[in-house]
Amino acid sequence: MSNRFKNAYEIWNVGASNPMGVTNALLDAMKEVRGEGGDISQDPAVKLILDHLCFLCNVPQPLPLMENWGSIYSEVEEKAK
Repeated sequence: MSNRFKNAYEIWNVGASNPMGVTNALLDAMKEVRGEGGDISQDPAVKLILDHLCFLCNVPQPLPLMENWGSIYSEVEEKAK
């Protein structure tokens, strides 16, 4: 099972507050996606972690504005288990 989904779920739901820790989790998630031959720009865990990093840095969060935010979150939640 992928560690990035568990990390993304915990970062979002626990409310991680350390931007450096979230950045490290984002980099790890990107490496994991690349290692699987995936597309970083389409990975739901990467998107969720990036969204939380935007929140911590006081940058507008892109995901809540997207129509498919619910499906992104649901996929991360499902794969985190």
